[in-house]
Amino acid sequence: MAGRFNGGDLRSILDHQLFHDGPATASRAGEEHSLQPGTGGWSGFGRRPPS
Repeated sequence: MAGRFNGGDLRSILDHQLFHDGPATASRAGEEHSLQPGTGGWSGFGRRPPS
């Protein structure tokens, strides 16, 4: 939809990964390596500032 790839590009990428990089193993990011910033920034949400 965004026009970033042409018709055969996805197939080409997948073929390259399969034949040149070898099969990939599944991996999951743990809590110690997350890119999420956490929820600490929301701790004051909804509170009125001191007057």
